[in-house]
Parts: sequence; C-alpha cells; structure tokens
Amino acid sequence: MTLHLVRGPSGCGKSTFAEKLRDEIIFTMGVDLILNPAIHSTDDWFTTKDGEYKFDKRFLSRAHTETTTRVMEDLYLGKDVIVANTFINYWEIAPYIWLAKLAGVDCIIYEPDLIGYCHNLGEDATQEVAHKLLERCIHGVPYSTIDSHIDNFHYLEANQLIKEVKQYTTGLLE
Repeated sequence: MTLHLVRGPSGCGKSTFAEKLRDEIIFTMGVDLILNPAIHSTDDWFTTKDGEYKFDKRFLSRAHTETTTRVMEDLYLGKDVIVANTFINYWEIAPYIWLAKLAGVDCIIYEPDLIGYCHNLGEDATQEVAHKLLERCIHGVPYSTIDSHIDNFHYLEANQLIKEVKQYTTGLLE
C-alpha cells in the first residue's frame, strides 16, 4: 500500500494526474474493485452534488480535517490512497506524511514540472506560467494566489518518511 501525495499550484492538473495515477495503479496491480485506490482532495468538500465549486474559507479547516480522516480510514482498509491538494508548504503536507508512517505504508510525493522551470528562469517565466494556470483553473483562484503558490513552493526530498519524490507533466511547458 502507498499514500500518493499530488501537489502543486491551482490549475496545474493535480486532479487529472491523480485520476491517471489511479488508473495506472489499477492496471499495474490489478486490484479488486473493493480495494481500488481512493482519490481525496479538500476541494471535494466545496463541490456541490451538481458539480459546482463553492469555496467558503470558513469551512477550510474542517474540510482539511475531514479529508485527513477519510485518508486515514482508507489506508486502514488496505487501499492505496491518492491525495491531490496544493500542499505548497511542508506544514500543509506533513500530517499526511505522518499518516503514512503511522499506517505503515510508503509515501510518494508528486510535484509538477513547471515549478523548477519558473524558479530557474525567474519572474517573467513565473508570470507566464501563472497566467496559463489561471486560464486552466476551474476553481476561480485569483492570479495573486497562483503566483504566490509558485513563489512559495517548497521542494521535498526523499527521506525516512518519503520513499520517493517524482515529477509529473502538466502540459504547460510544451
């Protein structure tokens, strides 16, 4: 079992990548329907039954708590779990890394290809990518927040708690 943590700024394709990753895990491992990998995101708590996204900051803490609880439940049921959240700073992702440790499962982190590109090429590249992310973002996240996500993104490295850090393709650099 593995806890897969997909991170990156709003609009970079975390949910799309999470779905592809789930399909890959099912294909590779041939898991039973009952043990199909679960995908969780805090955004789920702000999506209505009709699929409309209605973010309300007042409920953000509760949404994170509920997401963490669901992840823990699925890990203890023996499922692989994929979580797709921004996780810009270490303190945002740390509870999930520790959940993996407590559950005795591997933890793999997935980071978008565009962050290194922006950090290496400077402010012009960051602005260009932030505008592209704004166009793709389906949740109405403002440009200033997306720009801040890119500027403040903290890289993670494999260690005793993180088995691997991988990069996923966003399609924005092609």
